[in-house]
Amino acid sequence: MPIARPAAVVRRLAALAVVAALAAAAGGAGAAPFDSPAHLVIVPALADGRPLRLLLDTGDPGALSLVAAAASRPGVAIGPAPAHATAGRGLLGPLPIPLGTVRIGRLAVDGAEWIGVEALVIREDAALARAVGAPYDGVIGAALLAGRRLVIDYPLRTVSFAADAAVGPVGGPGRGSALRLDAGRLLTEVDLGRGRRPAFIDTASAATLVDPGAAGPWQAVPGGTQGLVDAGGTAAGLPSARLERIAAGGKVLHGVTVLLLDLADGAGGGLPAGTPPPAAILGADLLSRHRIVLDLVAGRFAIEGDRR
Repeated sequence: MPIARPAAVVRRLAALAVVAALAAAAGGAGAAPFDSPAHLVIVPALADGRPLRLLLDTGDPGALSLVAAAASRPGVAIGPAPAHATAGRGLLGPLPIPLGTVRIGRLAVDGAEWIGVEALVIREDAALARAVGAPYDGVIGAALLAGRRLVIDYPLRTVSFAADAAVGPVGGPGRGSALRLDAGRLLTEVDLGRGRRPAFIDTASAATLVDPGAAGPWQAVPGGTQGLVDAGGTAAGLPSARLERIAAGGKVLHGVTVLLLDLADGAGGGLPAGTPPPAAILGADLLSRHRIVLDLVAGRFAIEGDRR
């Protein structure tokens, strides 16, 4: 291991101080660093004082899920699974039935906290773990974000979960797109070249998915088939395409590569009757180039900046 010279140490400490200041400005109080394998977000957390690594999955309509190994500890009883728990369906295949539940008295992610959280206990799926690319103990779902202003600064690798009274509105008036939490889904609007259509925001989807019937002009990517693993561990190869444009979060993005999938069935499950299925699922490949604001207090979704 090379030894840094004193001058190099001073420069490195100064650089770290600048990064810390930028992180505080970007995320506000309670901005936490995160790991980002495959552009995903894994945050350090404390569950009743016990350290955990949790995957941020805004495409999961639940609140908190813990793999069985993380949920099992001395003195903590795992209760029965909720009576309504059934084998739901992911994008590609069935979801596993939860093994049970465990109550977390206090969940903390840096300066943010939740009191009295009932977590689902789930099996660890080997295929899903390989797709994530790093160890994790559970999942923070969209339901835990109600009443929060979530800021994910991918370039700085910080995330904040400000409560509704903790900070003022993020962004300027009218910036971004409308955002709401609907049946546990983060629902916004996008324009794929055929007018505004509903879309989900899924920080744990490695790829952005688009329904080909809802897309404007696009070109197939030669030989462009990419593997995808859904939340239930089901894998499939999907065709790639390059869209002429995507307008989302107050930003217009050109030449975006996406995966094509019929979203009318699997993605629309659980939405209120009469709600049209999403035209797109905005995934980590697109989100991770920017600073992302998911303001569920003001009802705004904004894409800010661009990482080159």
